[in-house]
Amino acid sequence: MIVHRMTFYIKPGHLEEAREMVVAEIKRVNWHRPIRLYTSKMGRFNTLATENDFANLAEYEQYWNDWFASPAALTFLEKWDTLVEPGGGQELWDLAT
Repeated sequence: MIVHRMTFYIKPGHLEEAREMVVAEIKRVNWHRPIRLYTSKMGRFNTLATENDFANLAEYEQYWNDWFASPAALTFLEKWDTLVEPGGGQELWDLAT
């Protein structure tokens, strides 16, 4: 099992809008495993993170290839780009337990 974590820095005043967008996209995608969504409690303010679980790297690649190929992804990204600041990151983790 691998975990894909993405961290986003949201423009001040737009965290709730960004959170609502991600929640709606999670529902639209209807992935067969939970997708976790986090907002910062300490540390950098206006930070949003997501975590998705995948059986293996092939499943991860297929998921994202399918998502980016969908017309809904383009619509999402056009709006998303107005809410995020430069930075953030992506990580892939092997589940160790």
